[in-house]
Amino acid sequence: MATDAPNCTEALRLVIDERRREFAMLGAPRLIDLKRLNREDWFRKDIVHTADGETWTLPANDLRYIMPVPQTVLDFNPDMPQYER
Repeated sequence: MATDAPNCTEALRLVIDERRREFAMLGAPRLIDLKRLNREDWFRKDIVHTADGETWTLPANDLRYIMPVPQTVLDFNPDMPQYER
């Protein structure tokens, strides 16, 4: 399929923007894209939300992007370390 993107980076940006619109009500694809692409300088994005006058910020590449190992897994394998968060 042809695109108007002048280079590969812009083509990827178009795809990511379309995924964001297509999966707007499903959080998982967006989270995966942020975790994977926040390592790239051109895609890096800090997430900022404000509610009831309070603001929360999740910087790019923050350790809070890492989901903890579930307790049931740790109970099954006590030698498995918990991810640093």
